[in-house]
Amino acid sequence: MGRVDDALAIHELVLSLRPDHLETLNNRGVAFQWLGRLEEALASFQRAVELSPDHVEALNNRGVLLKTLGRFEEALASLDRAIQVRPSPFALNNRANVLRELGRPEAALVGHDLALEADPRFAEALADRALTLWSLGRLAEALASCDASLAINPRQSKVLNHRGIVLLGLNRPHDALDSYDQALALSPDYVEALANRAMLLTELGRLKEAQASVERALEIAPGAARAYYILTLCSRVAPGSPAIDAMRRLVGAPERISRDDHIHLRYALAKA
Repeated sequence: MGRVDDALAIHELVLSLRPDHLETLNNRGVAFQWLGRLEEALASFQRAVELSPDHVEALNNRGVLLKTLGRFEEALASLDRAIQVRPSPFALNNRANVLRELGRPEAALVGHDLALEADPRFAEALADRALTLWSLGRLAEALASCDASLAINPRQSKVLNHRGIVLLGLNRPHDALDSYDQALALSPDYVEALANRAMLLTELGRLKEAQASVERALEIAPGAARAYYILTLCSRVAPGSPAIDAMRRLVGAPERISRDDHIHLRYALAKA
């Protein structure tokens, strides 16, 4: 993160001299976002929009960040305004992603398609379209959209991981495993792909490989609730082990995990 820190220091210097410099406010927000300082990022985007209500980049960035924060209605409003000013493929696709989160996948699919009409080689929109198609249960189309995205940019570990999920839904477990392995070849520390791979290996009866994969996920992300659940499926977790203690801590802090993870962990603790 050294370069991002350096960039942030430059943005702060510029703003100390010109507090209302729009591009720097927007770029500072992006830097804060990269550093995980999300509320400061939001404040920077918000300031840019206050100074220039039609600043498309800041409106779009604010919308994406509000989605990350789970503030979907506000995200939709920000992206709607960006599209009113200039209907860029990025804003159209980001709006579609928010609509999917709001439980409106059919409307989201229309948005992805509009983005792709504007830019047919928009790999990210093809990948996001695959997520929406998957949520609609249209798995063959989701796979085709993943493949189209990867044909444009093969080095997308997240798309390869999601492709594995789609292939599993199509009852192609060995192809799914290959897709997870490709994702991990690009991003060896990708926790979700490690956990998905471990779950699939467990289902295939390859328990030692599954255990190695999920233990690697937990080395990287000790708070990954789903990974602990998978660990109890593929190995014997001894009472009093660090894994049991970690699961108990997570169950005791339900605000930190999803409802499904909470249920899975309680089941895993009962099974251990």
